[in-house]
Amino acid sequence: PVNGANYKGELCIDTARNKFGVVTATADYRLYIHISDYTTEAIYFGFGTMKHNAGNTIFRFYRPNNVIDTSGTVPTATGVRGFIDNYAEAAAGPSVVAPGTGYWGLRCTPDMNGDYYLSFKITGLTGPVDDYKTWENFDVTVVKTTTWTAIPGRLWSKTWQLYCEMPNAGSNNQFRGKMFVYSADSIITRVDFNGIIPGTFTVSCNHSGCYASPPAVAATARKSVADEHTFPEYKIFLNDPDLLAYPSGTLGGLDNSVPITSVRNCDGTIDFTFGCTKAGNVELKLLLSNLGPPYVDRIIPQNVTLGSNTIHWDGYDGASPAHAIPNGAMFPFVISYVNGLTHLPLFDVEFNTNGFFLDLIRPTTLPAPPDPLFYWDDSNFSGGTTNFTGCLPIAPSSGCHTWNSPPGGFGNNRTINTWWYAVSTSSAQTTITEKRLPGILTLTGPNQICQGGSASYSASSDPNAQEYHWSYPGGSSVTLVPSITVTIPTNAPAGPGSI
Repeated sequence: PVNGANYKGELCIDTARNKFGVVTATADYRLYIHISDYTTEAIYFGFGTMKHNAGNTIFRFYRPNNVIDTSGTVPTATGVRGFIDNYAEAAAGPSVVAPGTGYWGLRCTPDMNGDYYLSFKITGLTGPVDDYKTWENFDVTVVKTTTWTAIPGRLWSKTWQLYCEMPNAGSNNQFRGKMFVYSADSIITRVDFNGIIPGTFTVSCNHSGCYASPPAVAATARKSVADEHTFPEYKIFLNDPDLLAYPSGTLGGLDNSVPITSVRNCDGTIDFTFGCTKAGNVELKLLLSNLGPPYVDRIIPQNVTLGSNTIHWDGYDGASPAHAIPNGAMFPFVISYVNGLTHLPLFDVEFNTNGFFLDLIRPTTLPAPPDPLFYWDDSNFSGGTTNFTGCLPIAPSSGCHTWNSPPGGFGNNRTINTWWYAVSTSSAQTTITEKRLPGILTLTGPNQICQGGSASYSASSDPNAQEYHWSYPGGSSVTLVPSITVTIPTNAPAGPGSI
């Protein structure tokens, strides 16, 4: 982090929230360390000052096969192997790679390749305090033992739980760390937290926001919500992921040689077909708000493969509850191929007065792609804002997606979601006309009428009908409204008939 000694986030074990880093943690909440060649790689690690709990802590390194490899007691005093005295030692790393400036590190010697993981078991004191502990400094470094050099980008988790001193509206207890996100399509972006002011907070990333989509509708899944609603999906690193272990993906897009076609099924549904240059993520955006109230835009995300793909639209807008789009409605649509689609649902970050910054780290192209934009939807909350057109942060001062109120902190006990694409390419905006057949109408009116008599009849209104065609004994007619007055000719024969 920038000015890391003053603005770091402490590693936090808080089992009252989740099982991050504990021995019973599920795969989404473990601290992983990747080993590519166990014959020439070793793991060195250490811990700094322990806070909020005086009880002992046991550490355990598990092999990829879930068997314990190395275990021991977390050191708590200076001069003991594995204890980090200050931030400078943590930043330098173990003394085997930084003689004279690094810390005296503990070692785990791997005997197989794969993802090891580090877990903690808090013991000692009794009561709720046992569930909560932080370390001011910590370090885990994979070392190449043939050259005694560090291999950055091997430590990752799908969830990081960190701690800054309890925030208040004027607090200087900021977190200025940067984290590297490895998306599903192997695009690496670096998010700069730029001085957020939390207490204990949780960082994870995924493809859709606070809920998985599907089954949730994308417009609902991405909205910020109360309480903790995250589902960890992407690997998050503290350094640029090691290139050999985590290679860059390639940038994909729409295949311009494949025309975009749409098949309207006359039941309101439409199948949109298009081509893609690689597997990845596509969004179909239907600009239904152009129709006016009460209709709102609908965004349909979908995983796609190389070649031809089809997105099925069910004929409804993005409102909740949804509105059926009527026959004859004309509206534009856009299909966008997105690289590095990443959502950042942050739980319990009270204040974000400076906003975020973002960098595309890999892959690099010539010419360089445009800078990524931030998006958000905080409309579930009073005073919450939205940005669906994209916010471009302006260095060094103007970041994106700030929040600061109410007095307790806008993000207090809420999951505030922000998302971005590393690179996005879109089709030209195209207008299409909806086709939806009328439904079965219900007719009301008297079921007996005499020759020469008149009676009024009505059908149930149907938004997909442009006109109503009537037939009855002795005549027929067309109306623009679903009602008619029928007069039976005087010479009509008596007996059964139909209208």
